Amino acid sequence: MEIRLATPADVEAIGEIARASHLSGTDSGSDPGYVSHLLRVGTVALAFDDGGAPVGFACSFYVDGVRMLADLYVRPDRQSRGAGRALLGAVLGDGPQMTFASHDPRAIALYSAHRMLARGALLYLRGPGDQVHVPGRDDRVVTSGPGVVAVTSGWGVEVRRVPVAEAVARERGWSGGERAADYDYWTSRPGGYAFLVDGPGGPAGVGCGMDGEISHLVVAAGADPAATVLAAVADVAGPVRLYLAGDHPAVPMLLGHGFQVEDFYLVMTSAEGAFDGRGAYHPGLL
Repeated sequence: MEIRLATPADVEAIGEIARASHLSGTDSGSDPGYVSHLLRVGTVALAFDDGGAPVGFACSFYVDGVRMLADLYVRPDRQSRGAGRALLGAVLGDGPQMTFASHDPRAIALYSAHRMLARGALLYLRGPGDQVHVPGRDDRVVTSGPGVVAVTSGWGVEVRRVPVAEAVARERGWSGGERAADYDYWTSRPGGYAFLVDGPGGPAGVGCGMDGEISHLVVAAGADPAATVLAAVADVAGPVRLYLAGDHPAVPMLLGHGFQVEDFYLVMTSAEGAFDGRGAYHPGLL
């Protein structure tokens, strides 16, 4: 077996592996735009069998000092032969690392053996964004399952579109991370935009959205994560999907407004605290 770093000439080979792994749609290995973005921002490796045929690929990149494993796929007919372990060794180092893992027990075991332990869930939520209550903008009561959560008045939150450069600078100032290339990728997709959530004490969140999706949202230190997420969701007309940590305070509120959990991933990290969990996340690009 041979492992080597991928180049732009390997986009189609990665696509073939992805399609063999039943991946389709945007933001997957079968999407040339997504793969090209991974090649720009991360480390992408390919595995080849003894006959020179590509059998697997993996990608990782740094986000705020943590190496994120974005993708790892091996063709179904070539699994359990060491390709996954070899690919992990090629794209992960010894520092802090994390991934959002699928339900495949073999993948979970592989990541656990590589120091990433399951520490929670990332929920795939979908529902009617325009029916979501926004604390401080609408009435002062939020339904939460069978009960009612009272919301303090005067929270006032507002979402506004901002230039990508402003959003990037705001996130950089909060986290120190450089996400300019990711913001460019997210906002280049159909309906893509950068936004800022203003709270009563100043900017509370910054992120990206597109038609029917909150792609990325960072919540400022000291800001209310539930109010910030709900405001971003309610700003999307019609059905919207987003990914939240299972213990995020906005989850029961969204479920009380008709959202459903359509799927989930495992949050796996090599150390406690490697995953913030206060915002909304992209399963591959964080």
